[in-house]
Amino acid sequence: MRWHFAAVVATILAGTFTSGCGQPEPDRVMGKVTGKVTYQDKPLSKGRIVFQSANGAPGVGELKEDGTYELETGIGPNTVTVNARDPNFTDEKSGLPMLGQSHVPEKYETSSTSGLTHDVKEGDDNKADFVLTD
Repeated sequence: MRWHFAAVVATILAGTFTSGCGQPEPDRVMGKVTGKVTYQDKPLSKGRIVFQSANGAPGVGELKEDGTYELETGIGPNTVTVNARDPNFTDEKSGLPMLGQSHVPEKYETSSTSGLTHDVKEGDDNKADFVLTD
């Protein structure tokens, strides 16, 4: 009886650790998105953009020096966030960990406040440019 319980637990754990590792599920329909992010009339040259579809894992794209990105995400409506922070650091006086400075308004870092969305279609023809404002 004990070996059966151990086998069941091992099977569950194996499934837990191998699913959701950033790979799309085989039956999930994905779309490739490319675009450019600008802020204050200039390309946002560092950071990342995240698309979150209602039916899957987020698609994450690193911003290149010219502000362009590419990623894959689930099709349908996606909320979009942009994070462009300096690395975190430790405050010298207090010794407390601190967030690095953001190079865009903080409202763009959270899906509930960013106001950014894009409806992703199946395939490779999705283009989404974002002009961030203050």
